[in-house]
Amino acid sequence: MLTKTITLALVAALLAGALLALCRRGSLRAYPGLRRFSLLAFAVPTLALGLYYLASDPFKVVWPHEAYYPEWGWGGVTLNHDHVSSRLFRQNNGRRHYDAFIFGNSRSRAFRTEAWRRHIGDAAECFHFDAHGESLYGLHKKVLYAATHSDMHHALLVLDHSLLEGCKARTDNHLFFVSPVTDGHALLFHFRNAVDFCDPQFLVEYTAWWLTGYHSWMKNIAPPIDQHYVDSTNEFSHPIDNGQMTEAEFYDAERMQLFYDRPATERTSEPVIGECQRRLLGEVAQTLKAEGCNIKVIVNPLYDQVRLHPDDMEALRQLFGDCVYDYSGINALTSDVHNYYETSHYRPHVAERILEEVYKD
Repeated sequence: MLTKTITLALVAALLAGALLALCRRGSLRAYPGLRRFSLLAFAVPTLALGLYYLASDPFKVVWPHEAYYPEWGWGGVTLNHDHVSSRLFRQNNGRRHYDAFIFGNSRSRAFRTEAWRRHIGDAAECFHFDAHGESLYGLHKKVLYAATHSDMHHALLVLDHSLLEGCKARTDNHLFFVSPVTDGHALLFHFRNAVDFCDPQFLVEYTAWWLTGYHSWMKNIAPPIDQHYVDSTNEFSHPIDNGQMTEAEFYDAERMQLFYDRPATERTSEPVIGECQRRLLGEVAQTLKAEGCNIKVIVNPLYDQVRLHPDDMEALRQLFGDCVYDYSGINALTSDVHNYYETSHYRPHVAERILEEVYKD
């Protein structure tokens, strides 16, 4: 679909260029009506599409917003959570003076700030500085930005193989583009969002959703879910964790089918920390240590039970010291399917147990 969109954009640009060239050379002077029609045929839809994008701001990147998610319930256009996190930090930090940060991908949401404060102190001002599909590149930008704009006393780095893999900026999809708040590149960021808005399938689904609400055939629109969101800390809670749903209701037959059988023998991931990763991780570690930060590095307990490669663990410990804790592989946390929403994200009670272990000293 992305290729189709770019192709359509290029074709439109070529047609517009050809029409303008013909106008300039006088080829259409003999047909002034056709000339005006040609210009209008290109200008009117382009202007209308641009105004539609600016006025609706579906990705919430054009204009500042007081709230990016509703306090209760969610659904609709999926936002670039990297940009949401970055803008919220910039908007709220002046009055909240954040000093404790959780960095990671969406799996890090299991670490709730309320539970974390029990270990670092009730006075801590916590902020969940995460992103969907977070990369090491994006995490590095966030750490450096937070360190520049706050006094960091505590940091929780929640890592896994997929995060460590991402050593360079992603520009293939607006959802995973690092926010210009932390990374600059505002022009490219907004161009990527505008291009993805012009995807014909997205335009049809977004307009239909705006007019009639969600339908199951929509691929670019998220269905409604009764989750709770707190913008001051930038964190979500799932219905099963906020008392709106029982375990029996959640783990029904359909959901249980999601949990595939895993090999009895533990597997190990391919080494992922290379020269680029060492450089970025080294700058993160150096920055946090310079802040006098109390650091904890957590390797996610993923459902696939694939252990992070020993070479990667050794590299993390060389850079961060003895504050690195590995929960990957086969263990008590990864063995119980009730510790997971699905096969990618674990639940807050798992994170609470991890916090109790890493802060027990």
